[in-house]
Amino acid sequence: MPKVIIVLIVIALGGVFAFQDSFAPPNGMISTKTLAPMKIAANASFKDIKGRSYTLHHYKGRIIILNFWATWCPPCIIEFPQLLELANREQDNITLIALSVDENPEDITKFLNTLPEESQAYLALDNVIIGLDTDKSISRDLFETTMYPETFIIDKNLIIKHKIEGITDWLGIDVQRLLK
Repeated sequence: MPKVIIVLIVIALGGVFAFQDSFAPPNGMISTKTLAPMKIAANASFKDIKGRSYTLHHYKGRIIILNFWATWCPPCIIEFPQLLELANREQDNITLIALSVDENPEDITKFLNTLPEESQAYLALDNVIIGLDTDKSISRDLFETTMYPETFIIDKNLIIKHKIEGITDWLGIDVQRLLK
């Protein structure tokens, strides 16, 4: 008899957790309520993998997807092609700035060369920038990022609207809502 009660309790708890999970935000999404309200993104200066210089505030007027990633990070590798696909789909709306925290830029180039041909083609889009943050001065010091991937969605007025910790479905409906 006690075994039956234990089994019933386990089943009931499983049902409660399943019900509660159905109302949880998508995996990786964090409400902006956890961020400072109306926080303007820092005007980070960085170089891309070809040595060209950029500033984050140069992209005022566009939605910025600021992604911190690394070639040694399995979730980063998994979501990277989706980020490129999103940049392709939203060419008129967003700029993807993917800042790698790899210490060796050659590792980034090697990784990019392993992407499928379609993803490699998206790297040439005007709204895709593969940048370097080798000393982590942007990720750690300006955006307080210590785990990867971590992504900030910054609106057209340079306000950080959303922070996404971990991997997410960049082509899903939840991201589409965030971009509106």
